[in-house]
Amino acid sequence: MNAQDVVQQVRNADLRLVRFLYCDNGGIIRGKATHASKIATRITEGIGQTLAMQAFTSVESLAPVEGMGPIGEFRLIPDPQTFVTLPYVPNTGSMMCDMILTDGRPWDACPRTFLKRMIAQYATLGMRAEAAVEHEFYFA
Repeated sequence: MNAQDVVQQVRNADLRLVRFLYCDNGGIIRGKATHASKIATRITEGIGQTLAMQAFTSVESLAPVEGMGPIGEFRLIPDPQTFVTLPYVPNTGSMMCDMILTDGRPWDACPRTFLKRMIAQYATLGMRAEAAVEHEFYFA
């Protein structure tokens, strides 16, 4: 799926919002949303986010990390191949994003960028990374 496919799917499904999601350094999925009418622009230009967002801990406190303060931003650039319509939120879709610096370079603090780099390094060694997740939860 490419950017044009996403724009068409958003229109066809009559979505109102599209969430731009990312995984922070604490393993928490965070994001911003854009109105569906702006998706054609946002899918290429992204949405701005302060650098400090990657310094939040899993208990919602801001860690003192050099270079991750309130000044400066990165862009959330969505991966069109991850687009889905959310079945649990009416008229809403989502995409996972890469974190790109304002000069267009991938940000080293982006977990997706790190994973892509590690997969490429494994490939040069003739290896392939395999991973699985264990979902743990409870009802209270």
